[in-house]
Amino acid sequence: MAKISDIINRRIDIVELVGRYTELSPVGSLLQGRCPIHGSKEGMPLRVFPHNNSYFCFACESGGGPVNFYADVENIPYRTALEILAKECNININSDEQYQKEVSIEERYTSLTERAMKNVGNVVDYLHKRGLTDDTIQEFKLGEDGGTLVIPITNEFGQIVNVAKRQFEGKPKYKNGYNNALYDKSSLLYGLDKARKNVKERQAIYLVEGYMDAISGYQLGLATVAYCGNEVQSDQVRTLQKYIRKEVTIILCPDNDEEGLKRVPKVRETFKKMGLSAKLYVLELPDTCKDLNDLLIQKIDIDSLPLVHIDKYCVNLVLAKCKQLEDEYNQMHNYMKTVDNSLVKSDIIKYLASKWNRQEEELREFFKADIDSIDTLLKDADKTEACINDLKRLYTRGELKTGFQQIDNCIGGLTKTQVFLIGAYSASGKTQMAIEYILRQLSQNKSRVIFFSLEMPKGKVLERMIAMIVGCRLRDVRDIVMSGDEKIQKVIDKLDERLIIYDQNDLSIYDIEKRIQAVNQKRLLGGDVDVVVVDYFGYLKGTDDFEGASKQAKYMKYLAKTYNIVFCMLAQLNRSANTYDEPTMDMLKMTGDLEASADVILMMWRPDREPNISLEKQQRLENITKMKIEKSRDGIYGPTRMEFKYNINNSRLEEQIEA
Repeated sequence: MAKISDIINRRIDIVELVGRYTELSPVGSLLQGRCPIHGSKEGMPLRVFPHNNSYFCFACESGGGPVNFYADVENIPYRTALEILAKECNININSDEQYQKEVSIEERYTSLTERAMKNVGNVVDYLHKRGLTDDTIQEFKLGEDGGTLVIPITNEFGQIVNVAKRQFEGKPKYKNGYNNALYDKSSLLYGLDKARKNVKERQAIYLVEGYMDAISGYQLGLATVAYCGNEVQSDQVRTLQKYIRKEVTIILCPDNDEEGLKRVPKVRETFKKMGLSAKLYVLELPDTCKDLNDLLIQKIDIDSLPLVHIDKYCVNLVLAKCKQLEDEYNQMHNYMKTVDNSLVKSDIIKYLASKWNRQEEELREFFKADIDSIDTLLKDADKTEACINDLKRLYTRGELKTGFQQIDNCIGGLTKTQVFLIGAYSASGKTQMAIEYILRQLSQNKSRVIFFSLEMPKGKVLERMIAMIVGCRLRDVRDIVMSGDEKIQKVIDKLDERLIIYDQNDLSIYDIEKRIQAVNQKRLLGGDVDVVVVDYFGYLKGTDDFEGASKQAKYMKYLAKTYNIVFCMLAQLNRSANTYDEPTMDMLKMTGDLEASADVILMMWRPDREPNISLEKQQRLENITKMKIEKSRDGIYGPTRMEFKYNINNSRLEEQIEA
């Protein structure tokens, strides 16, 4: 029998429900609006997905079905929201045995919790010694019963579904209640209801072993969940996948003792099976600390502690099991086959070269002799259900608006993993368009951007950005910069934390990948890169012959999918065509694989370049750039042709929109 919550989530129209609280506007197949849950005043971070009757806010991280939305927007318990919406659906929940069983469970543990909270004074000294404040004690509803510390266990919706008891005498130290209709120990993550709400701050979630560590992490301002057992279970990783976005970094905080550390390789293995190991790091605790609670007590700044990618962290744990040097060689040869990130591989090779007193190049050659196992070949083979889940993840990513109204009306916006190709004749304003696109990503989507300017020096790129941000003529930037005008600080404030510019002109697409990896690994932009822009394809090293150009064009899609980015590539059109004529895709220079790899293709041209046109027409077309969407893999939703005009007074490309 279907659960009442599932029935209600199917019957209530999410679009109609959310529409009661905020105005929604269509964006392709989705809808967007300001979020009434956290009261957003700027931007439209809320996305509503009619296809699966769900929503997600990219600002406050609230998401789910109609019941979740109603509970969050009204700030009421999940159970109360469910009962109100059941009445709206004319469902008699009193006659549903399964529902009444769930109500009974929640009421029983809520009552036990409330009784225990009244006795919290009996354990408050112990809790204070563990570094917890009264506010934290109250937030987690800690209490005492029969000489034990009572810790209510809440699910992802904040419902109390069981309790754990910390015994001060005898063993085991912690006792959990048995599984029930609302609680499955193998899938529940303690603290997830709170972590979902504050994961936005750091774009990271901390995974700890026990209840007290999760509570300590919360007090430290971290999004923290506990798996509350000897090992992380596969179903707990699935729970994490369901409620935490793919972009979030997962930081494992194992207990800093022999038992805790020896389980790290198993955690790595579990996450790799679930496809989440690429963004899994290990927090290295100082010798004086066993766990996160010790960090709290000793008042150690968590940001001062090193984070190590789990692939690198496990190397010494693997080697510790080896008795002979030859065993180390064999173990690491097999281990390196499981490491996907080339920069992490490089770091491991440097470490092993030093440990084994070998040359790095010798080890690089040694580890190249990889033979794909059957498991490796089958790891990406998915059945229908997994493909549906992947489709849901694609939908819930939402769309990154380009920031150009006419383009967004046509394609609905771009999604991460897509390749955006801008094709134009020489001197038609490709770079200007790229910089416009970058600035709109920074200001409107708060995206983290890398700009590879293979043609124009970075100083000249910044010159254009200054003119566009300040709103002045390009020729006036020199005086602003040289006089130390305070407007320069405005530019720095706008760009510094979310933009990196490379202007080397001898990079291949593979060199670009290494730099994306490095920026992500060092978190130079505070999180993983969202958008990469390359100006332009013809300047990539190795594209001077057809085979090289073809390989690098195909590699663009690999980068977009692997690093979960919008990959924007500028490309030049063949000079054989008239530079004032409307271009087509077959004019893309060098290879047809550019066209094949792109999800969206935007063409640009300057009609005022036509010779022998009348003076009247030339004046009318002066500084006009025409554009058209030549390809959109996900569909066309509006007019494909558009017009822009370059305003020399503020150095911006302005859309020419008919009233």
